[in-house]
Amino acid sequence: MTPSSDSEWDSDQLLSIVPAIVFESRLNFREGKFTLSYINRGAVKLLGLGSEDFDPAKFSLEELTRMMHPDDLPALNGAIADATAKVGRFHEQCRLFVPGVGMRWLDIVADPEPHPDDWMLWRGVATDITPLKAAEEQNRRGQERLTLATRAAGVGIWEFDFADGEYRFDERMRELMHADAMGFACGDEEGRYRVTAAHWKSLIHPDDLPRLQRDREGMLAEGSTVSFTFRTRAPSGEERYLTAVLQLFRKPDGSPDRTVGTATDITELMTLQKRLEYMAAHDALTGLPNRLAFEERLQRACDEARAEQRDHALCFIDLDRFKIVNDTAGHAAGDAFLRLIGDLLRKTCKDKHFTARLGGDEFALLLYDCSLGRAEHIARDLIDAVLAIRLSWDRKIYDIGASIGVTAITVRSPQPVDLMSQADVACYAAKSAGRNQVVVYGGRNGTAERHHQEIMVASGIREAIEAGRFQLFAQEIKALKPAGGEERRMVELLLRMTDGTGRVLRPGTFIPAAERYDLMGSLDRWVIENALIERGEALAAIKDIAISINLSANSLNDPLFWPFLKTTLEASRLPPEQVNFEITETALINNIDSARNFMTTIRQAGHKLILDDFGTGLSSFTYLKQFPVDGLKIDGSFICHIKDNPVDRVIVEAINEICHKLGIKTVAEFVEDAETLEIVKNIGIDHAQGYVVGRPVPLDMMIEDHAERKVRLI
Repeated sequence: MTPSSDSEWDSDQLLSIVPAIVFESRLNFREGKFTLSYINRGAVKLLGLGSEDFDPAKFSLEELTRMMHPDDLPALNGAIADATAKVGRFHEQCRLFVPGVGMRWLDIVADPEPHPDDWMLWRGVATDITPLKAAEEQNRRGQERLTLATRAAGVGIWEFDFADGEYRFDERMRELMHADAMGFACGDEEGRYRVTAAHWKSLIHPDDLPRLQRDREGMLAEGSTVSFTFRTRAPSGEERYLTAVLQLFRKPDGSPDRTVGTATDITELMTLQKRLEYMAAHDALTGLPNRLAFEERLQRACDEARAEQRDHALCFIDLDRFKIVNDTAGHAAGDAFLRLIGDLLRKTCKDKHFTARLGGDEFALLLYDCSLGRAEHIARDLIDAVLAIRLSWDRKIYDIGASIGVTAITVRSPQPVDLMSQADVACYAAKSAGRNQVVVYGGRNGTAERHHQEIMVASGIREAIEAGRFQLFAQEIKALKPAGGEERRMVELLLRMTDGTGRVLRPGTFIPAAERYDLMGSLDRWVIENALIERGEALAAIKDIAISINLSANSLNDPLFWPFLKTTLEASRLPPEQVNFEITETALINNIDSARNFMTTIRQAGHKLILDDFGTGLSSFTYLKQFPVDGLKIDGSFICHIKDNPVDRVIVEAINEICHKLGIKTVAEFVEDAETLEIVKNIGIDHAQGYVVGRPVPLDMMIEDHAERKVRLI
């Protein structure tokens, strides 16, 4: 390594800083003899051969072999032998173990030169390519991971070359595109398949091609990436849904060079999605569209009616006696009946109309381009068809009926939700008319409209409870006989509702709707809480008064009502003798067991019971002897005509006489004038109630009047 001249010194100084191995050696490959005659200083450091005074002549072939990776020796020896035999350039890569550093990759280029006695002079350069090999290894592993990931994810990859107009795709893409079934299964040396653009398009579902072409043109014009979904179709008819991402690569001048795309099979997902969409829009039992799907169709029908001035009809169908089938034969039989109804409606609709199951035993029918008269005729035929159905179940035969409400869909029709309400109300009216009937909303007798008005009133009752638009009134019940002992004056608490303008509505305006739609229980609780809790202390201060509270049939049937009433009475400051309760004869007859239990409980608690509206039932006297009551109100229908109708007078006298024999106090209702008052007094009735005795006044006003009188007395 000692330079022989200045030029050699300068060259050696230069080679000492080059990150490569420059060497000269003599090799007798046949005899296995090797002599290293020169190696640059930089190589000594690079190979970890010791100090700078390293003597290359002492570096043996055995030492060099030990540094070589054993796996590379066979190829390296073969390349040396070949270069020696041909006296041609040697170029090979191998690994060397460098002490203190580890394994290094070398790229060796050398030129052998023959010498006498079978010696070869080798001059060459070995470059450290370890970083390059590390990068190649990292890239290889990345490619392996990518390949593994794409295979695991089922991703297919394709490429389109704008230069030759061909598509190239991998094995997975060939499967996804059904290319093997189409005869395009020719892979190249890289494992890729090639087809022309025309062949590629033939693999795609023809219905999707226009959309894909638009997406591709948009990508070329405006962007570099586009996502889309398309279908492939095999000759057998099998279809696959693919979701894809396509990336455009451009040349330096901006012109398109190639596109690379990835695709994933989403056939199962799309199948599941379609199934879920079907389930979301259809009834699982009958297979008919459900309420959601029907409401969408109804909205479209309304839009068509307004835009195109077309007339349609809406039918709301409710099955009659269906509950009997469910309760006697079981729900399985009920389900079988519903499926039969579904089949019948499908036949009725065919392809022209639309039907759906709304839920339970309710169905709907949308009749397109149909007048009300024609719709009514179809509805009646449908009822006849339902009545003709016979279900044989468990050796018994069952039949049902149907009530149908019909409303028109025209250019002037309201919103779909209001149309459904109209048809529902008309159906309710059909049930009230005796079932198996058809009622047209806006028809001749106005039945549906009256029911609709009741529904609106019922809705107003709920709003009034929330808004505090109810008021308590009090009406005196006057004693007609001299009071004995410390008998209290009686007043009946009456309920009044105000509308949005503050106008007071009479009970006849809202009580029937409250009874029909099961709201009386809520009203009873409102009266009890507002009388006993809100005004309990003020009423308790009026020692000579007893209030009478009406209870409905809803409350008698409610198992939670007595615990509520008991708790409220205990929280009130009123003693039991100041609180009476009234029950109508109708409520008593319709709820005999519940009424008997409640009456026994309430009387045991120290309260008096008054039977209201007595005389309207068919067996009034029969029930009277079964139930212990403290008072009885003779129905006003007998009292208001008593001065002109001798029959009413006889009935009133009989009721009064029987009650007195049973120890029951009597009250005459609807005493509106002095003559009637005199008559009931002469008959011997104990109390009278009516305008001639006293009109209803706000309860708060009655309490204030008593407080003012008390102040004046002081």
